[in-house]
Amino acid sequence: MPDISILMSVKGTAEWLAEAVLSVVVSGVDYELHVRANGPDEHETVMRVAQHVPGNRLYLYLTECTLPLADSLNGMLAHVEGRYVMRLDPDDALPPKTLREMIGAGEQHYNAVVYGSYLDFGGAHRVIHCQQATARALAQHSVGPYNYLVSRHLLMQVSGWHEVGYEDWDLLVRLMAAGGIPIPLHQITLYHRVRADGRLAQMTTQHDQHVRGIRERNREWFEACGVQI
Repeated sequence: MPDISILMSVKGTAEWLAEAVLSVVVSGVDYELHVRANGPDEHETVMRVAQHVPGNRLYLYLTECTLPLADSLNGMLAHVEGRYVMRLDPDDALPPKTLREMIGAGEQHYNAVVYGSYLDFGGAHRVIHCQQATARALAQHSVGPYNYLVSRHLLMQVSGWHEVGYEDWDLLVRLMAAGGIPIPLHQITLYHRVRADGRLAQMTTQHDQHVRGIRERNREWFEACGVQI
């Protein structure tokens, strides 16, 4: 059983995939890598990069029709064997030793959800500091990068990602509602390539709608924590 399963769904980001994969390969942990070429336009580049993953650590998925992000990730999640799971966008990368340190932190609690700060290395080159994942904070904003480390059993318990807009923010709320123990590491755990044409930029045009949806879908937990919706 590997320490961690990394999930990567490639759509419009294949040109950066090699950098992301390399950051996992040199991480120094026992990993398995699940990579989906999400549409035929990604197949060639993804297969070329996949040839450089050593050993039998890579699970490659080639889809002919583009899947919604949640479906793409959950399809891979059904096959993971790692004790922990993390999602990583193909245009991002992990700092050296990050996985080792996050796994170590995760072993403190059975239902640990480990995350940290991120470095915006696509534009302003600034650090975005993580925050404690309280209900009050999560009702207003995300508290860290999406590449949080979570045990496979807990992620399965909440049925993975839902295609709702801000999928990772919504998932973090559901993990907390399911008894997750947040462990924010006050260090950079992700090099996040912020792009003007990236998926986040596209979603922010409906920011208020997405945030209202997160609140409504998790109303019971927010109100149980004293946060009125």
